[in-house]
Formats: sequence, structure tokens, C-alpha cells
Amino acid sequence: MMKTTWFSVLISAMVLMFPATAMAQDSPARIGWAPSYSGACSGCDMSGRDLAGWNISNGDYSGSLITGASFRSVVASRTNFDNTRTRLADMRQGIFTNASFRSADLQAAKFDGSDMNGADFTGAKLNNADLSQVTLIGAIFVGSQMRNIMAGAADFSGAHFRNCDLSNARMEQTTFNNTRFDNVSFNGANIKGASFKSARFFNSDLERVEGIQAANFTDACSDAATRLPPSLILAECSTR
Repeated sequence: MMKTTWFSVLISAMVLMFPATAMAQDSPARIGWAPSYSGACSGCDMSGRDLAGWNISNGDYSGSLITGASFRSVVASRTNFDNTRTRLADMRQGIFTNASFRSADLQAAKFDGSDMNGADFTGAKLNNADLSQVTLIGAIFVGSQMRNIMAGAADFSGAHFRNCDLSNARMEQTTFNNTRFDNVSFNGANIKGASFKSARFFNSDLERVEGIQAANFTDACSDAATRLPPSLILAECSTR
């Protein structure tokens, strides 16, 4: 009886001395994880990765390789994508408000259905990108390459385009109200049903656009350097 009692005391003391070891052996620790990351991943190679549904707001992905990756339905407000290579990336139905894509390679990327209000695309390559039904209110396009983009039913209200090439862009039913265009080429672009209410054109080329008869230019203006088709007469802009 005495031996049994001392044996029990010894076992109890061992459990008290090594509780963490005992728990680890009985049940492995589980690490909670959620698809949310806001931090620095500058210069990372994320090619082909699936980040669908992640929240990466305020993160820094500048200079990263994101070719063929899935960013579908991500929340990426104020995220830095400067100098990224996101060619062919799936970025549909995401939230990219006030995100920065300066000098990024976004060619053939899919953004359709995304919220990109206030985003900065200065120096970005957007050729062949899909911007259909994207909201880009107040977005910045300076020196952006935008040939052959698909931007049907997108909203560029209040955006600023400067030194941009929109040649052969598909922009049917697109909204450009209160948008400013400085040295922008619309050569071969289709603007059927688009709205340019109160838009301002400076040294831009609309001479060879398609669907201009079905576009709305109410209260829009242009300067003397802007090239217009014979069927379109705009008031002269009073100020730049």
C-alpha cells in the first residue's frame, strides 16, 4: 500500500514538471490560419499561386512576379503593385481601391467586375487587359499603354488620361463623365453608347473612332489641337 502511494505521488510530480510535453504528445498543437496577409512581399515570385479571396490591403508586392496567379475576389485596397509583372493574372471581382500599379506589366490581365477607384496606373502596360464593368472613378493613367483593352460598361468618371494610347480599345457603354484627356489616341477605338459628359480633350485624337454617333458628348469640350471627326463639334475648353 505504501509503495503504491509513493508511486502515485511520483507520477503526479512528473506531470506537474512536464505539462507542455505531455500535452504536445497527447494532442499536436493546431495553428490557426486565415487567408489574410498585409505585409511586405516585395520581389516575391508568386507565379501561378492561388490567392483567391485573400485580404492583402496595405501590403507591398512591388517588383513581384505574379504571372498567371489568381487574385480573384481579393481585397487589396491601398496595396502596392508597382513594377509587378502580372501578365495573364486573374484579378476579377477584386477590390483594388487606391492601389498603385505604377510601371506594372498588366498585359492581358483580367480585372472585369473589380472596384479600382482611385488606382494609379502611371506607366503601366495594360494592352489586351480586360477592364469590363470595372469602376475606375478618379483613376490615374499617365503614360499608360492601353491598346486593345476590353472596357465595356466600365466607369472612368473623373479619371485622368495623359500620354495614353487607347487604340482599338473596346469601350461600348463606357462612362467617361468629367474625365480629362491630354494627348490621348483613340485610333480605331469603339465608343458606341459611351458617355463623355463634361469631358475635356486636349491635343487628343478622336478622328478615327467608331460608334461616335451613338456616344454622348453633352457639355464636353476640346482645344484647337484636338482632332475630331467631321460629325463631332465640341465647344472650346475655356481653361486647361
